[in-house]
Amino acid sequence: MSRFVILFHEPGQASSHSEHFDFMLESLEGTALATWRWERIPIQQTTFTAIQLPPHRLAYLEYEGAVSGDRGKVTRSIVGIYKDRISLNDSQWEIKIESDQLQGTLNAQCLESDRWQFEFTPI
Repeated sequence: MSRFVILFHEPGQASSHSEHFDFMLESLEGTALATWRWERIPIQQTTFTAIQLPPHRLAYLEYEGAVSGDRGKVTRSIVGIYKDRISLNDSQWEIKIESDQLQGTLNAQCLESDRWQFEFTPI
């Protein structure tokens, strides 16, 4: 089983983004987290788009606090595990996620460049 985290990101002075969630997955490469910017956490069956961000350091799986460069702060919203580990290079995947707050199937497909479509189906 691999780990995932959803961080609530409150932007700082140097950020051009509004509040959002960073969805991060341990990858097959084992050196970085595959990361997407979500507008909200899916709690019911839904389809939504998200922006893929550059891979993040593994430390973010357990980090809360200030983000360097005055880019705000992050707070852990949800932590859990998932089945069927993904690669940073995958453009389509399906995983089962499990946490105290969120359980279900998450499908993802790259639409173009850094824009992705996600579909969440709760258990």
